[in-house]
Amino acid sequence: MNRTTRLSLIAVMLLSTSALGIMGYNAMHPAVTSPSHPPPQPIEMPEPAGPKPNPRHQQLQADLERHERHCLQLGKQSTIVVQNQTQIAQRVQGCWTLVKAEREYVTNFPAKTIQ
Repeated sequence: MNRTTRLSLIAVMLLSTSALGIMGYNAMHPAVTSPSHPPPQPIEMPEPAGPKPNPRHQQLQADLERHERHCLQLGKQSTIVVQNQTQIAQRVQGCWTLVKAEREYVTNFPAKTIQ
């Protein structure tokens, strides 16, 4: 056997041994397929809660509107009733003074919203 044939035979035997080794390994250790999982559900994050109106501030605003309507009603009554005009005018003036002070308090209320 000449040298070229011998080297070729060695190369073929080496390749066949490698191929048989790979096939034997794959037979003993089959490829593990991971179980198919459903795709993960996207997590829904709630929207960040914005500041909520303060119930105390809302109550103060409602009281202010109610007191303003009461003062307007007193003003209408004072124009209709002619007796004791000065006393009724003083009541209306006092009512509007209180409403003005209350409006200033509600406007400058420190906690208009709750975090």
